[in-house]
Amino acid sequence: MVSSWSQMGTMFKKNLTVTLRHPLVLLIQFILPVAVMLSLTGDPLQYSPGNPQPDLVDVTLPERCYTSDPVNHPCTTFVYTPNTDPFVQEVAGFISDMYAGVDGDALNADEMRGFATREELDDWTLDHQEEFLGGWDFGADMCLGETGCMATDTHTYKSACLSNYERCMNYTVMFNRTASSTTTQPFEVNYMAPYQLNSMAQRAMVAALLGEHTGTAAPVSISDVDWNTQLRPYPTVDTVTGVLDKMSSGMPAAIVFVVTFSYVVISFHVVSEKQAHLRRALHVIGLTDTAFWGSHILHDLVLTLCQALLIMAT
Repeated sequence: MVSSWSQMGTMFKKNLTVTLRHPLVLLIQFILPVAVMLSLTGDPLQYSPGNPQPDLVDVTLPERCYTSDPVNHPCTTFVYTPNTDPFVQEVAGFISDMYAGVDGDALNADEMRGFATREELDDWTLDHQEEFLGGWDFGADMCLGETGCMATDTHTYKSACLSNYERCMNYTVMFNRTASSTTTQPFEVNYMAPYQLNSMAQRAMVAALLGEHTGTAAPVSISDVDWNTQLRPYPTVDTVTGVLDKMSSGMPAAIVFVVTFSYVVISFHVVSEKQAHLRRALHVIGLTDTAFWGSHILHDLVLTLCQALLIMAT
């Protein structure tokens, strides 16, 4: 009498042979699962400007980033702006003042970068990931009440953001108050971010915006600014690194296993009728139910493992 284990091994070989010889089964088992998984996960970097897909590096932050004094120990190291050279130098000036005397971290001239376009900024940061801990990105747009502008933006609209890996993580905007404002302060500043930026950095950003703001007879000091802080939960709150970390966690592996195992089980029914005839024939010669079902489960698990490895490699 042939043992159940021996019968199971024989059935497993037959099942695998039939599967590999059937093109429709191969199509379902090895191509569709990949397509399904890609559609489930999507591109983790699809929201990034220009859709860059960098090989992220491990960045060691300076000691000042771990202190409990973010005002006197700002963490950002580099400053970037798409504006013209005079404005670049103006921004460099107040950033240098901010860093001066802080553990020797004053901003050097060679640490100042200016870019004509956002694409140039993206390209540069991808090539300097180990250095790029974050940077200020300043811009100005005319918003004179035309369609698409906020009702309160009746004058020049200027903005600045603290970016990280090409993405604006903190956003500060300054605009003139409207006639309906009840306060005597001439400007309102909205600070929208997924987390608090240190106050020194925030005020430095606004200082640059005020310096070139039209409609003012004289430079406006920060003391003339009404600080209206708002928090906005942007959908891109996670850094690219954080998203990739989540993608490599246990949840995707569980999804891979469930999806691929389901496809294996379903696709194997393509040859189920042949298997039914084979089972009846083998039952006559003593095939046990344990051997039959064990061979099926072993077959499905092996193909599931192969598909999971293929999907993860993709």
